[in-house]
This record gives sequence, C-alpha cells and structure tokens, in this order.
Amino acid sequence: MANRWMPMVTGGVLLLPLLFFSAETSHASSDRLGWIEPGSLGSAGMVEQELNGIDDAIQQGIDDHVMPGAVVLTAKNGVIAKEDAYGEAAKYVDDDLTEMDDPVDMQIDTIFDIASITKVFTAISAMQLYEDGDIDLDDPVANYIPEFNESDKSEITIRHLITHTSGFEDWVPFYTEADSREAHISRPFEHVF
Repeated sequence: MANRWMPMVTGGVLLLPLLFFSAETSHASSDRLGWIEPGSLGSAGMVEQELNGIDDAIQQGIDDHVMPGAVVLTAKNGVIAKEDAYGEAAKYVDDDLTEMDDPVDMQIDTIFDIASITKVFTAISAMQLYEDGDIDLDDPVANYIPEFNESDKSEITIRHLITHTSGFEDWVPFYTEADSREAHISRPFEHVF
C-alpha cells in the first residue's frame, strides 16, 4: 500500500515545485526549479521517439481551440529533456473566441492558475486504492500522513479531501511564498497545520 499511496500524495504536492514559482525570480528552468538542470534527451536518459509527438499534439490542441497555448517541461533523473512554450498565454476575450487586440505570447515561465487540477489525478489514485481495498474513503488522513495528527485536522478523512469539505483555505498563492524545492513541498502543510 505504501508504494501506491506515495504517488497519490506526491502527485498533488510535488507538482508545486514545477508549477508554482515567482515570475520575479525565474529566468531559466534551473534557476526557477533549483533541483533539475537543463540537458538533452540523451543526458536525461529519454528516447527521442517517445517525445516526438508532443509538438504536434500541442499544436493540434491549439488548432482545435482546446487551449490558446501551453508550456511543456519534461525531465527525468533531474535533467530537463524538453522545455518549450507554444501559442499564447492570453488570446481570447470571451468564450466565443473573440481574439484580443494584443495577444500575449506564451513563455516558459508563464504562471498558470491550476487551482485544483491536481485533485483530479489524486482522486483517481485514491479511488483505485479504494477499489483494491487498500484504503477506505472514511479513513482519517492521519493514518497515512502523520502530520495530520499534530493539529485539529486529525478527524479529516480522505473523503473530505476528495470532496473539498476538509475546511482548508480555498486558495493559497504558494508560488509567492517559497523559493526552494523543500519550501515548496512543506508549504502546503504549513497552511494546513
């Protein structure tokens, strides 16, 4: 169970160092992230043919109006194999796809408000564990993350987290409050406790 639980927990927490950073302090990926370095497909231990379809897939999404633009960062073993920006960060003024007078190009350091998008992946992982009988949705989170016992959060269950009924703050701008990988990982817990 521990091996499957950790990706669920880190899926929501470890994305923070990749996705939340301060625009004022970010110039290049290694500066922004600190714990991964620029490199190449070969130095990252990745196979080129596995990444060849990314550009076409992103462009197709832009052409199909799924998104106005995107940023892709692929890394393995602490080495960046691919980092690119596509399309625009701001292009439309409404849902009818009325284009802005001055669209804003996407940059590799564009900041996105991803809100609870990681919740989708975390919830799927939790439901797989539930289906396998490894967890119960009404288990206290403290059974798996001991820090939940250190405060008045000991009664919060997995169900509370998945259904957004835990009582946590709705939104916290973590990207403005930490400047290292360790700080990004621990910062959510500081707001929780």
